[in-house]
Amino acid sequence: MRVPFLKAPSLFAQTGARVRNDLRNAACVRVLLVFAPPLAAAPATYTGEAPVNSQSDAERSGAIKNALAKVVIERSGDAGILARDEVAKAVAKAEQYVLQYRYRRDAVVDPASNAPSMQLILVAEFDRAAVDRMLDGLGLGSAQTSAPVSAAP
Repeated sequence: MRVPFLKAPSLFAQTGARVRNDLRNAACVRVLLVFAPPLAAAPATYTGEAPVNSQSDAERSGAIKNALAKVVIERSGDAGILARDEVAKAVAKAEQYVLQYRYRRDAVVDPASNAPSMQLILVAEFDRAAVDRMLDGLGLGSAQTSAPVSAAP
């Protein structure tokens, strides 16, 4: 019985060809990544925060309105802007501007008892373009710079 021998040069030639092919494929992938269109970026947002006592629907609804009110005040630069009827009506529809929300717990100290406690905060992300359109429609325009706004409590 005869045992076939492996031809070493052809084995190495195949391995070398495979390596060259892998390197060629890697180079093509790099070129594609450089020229590929960027992935869709997350929409620009305004962030508003408001304290809540619970995560109930009623608490959330009120907190989202308060968070948007803080954003509107920040954007307009006018602390009394909510006294305008049309602005108050727009803020009352805050739910239509929300992209997402989450809750955060902050450690606070009760000023009366000096005891530490936890405060639940709703953090809402509002659609920046929609809020800007709302402000433009109210004649407020984008009064301040276009930098992101974070209205904290």
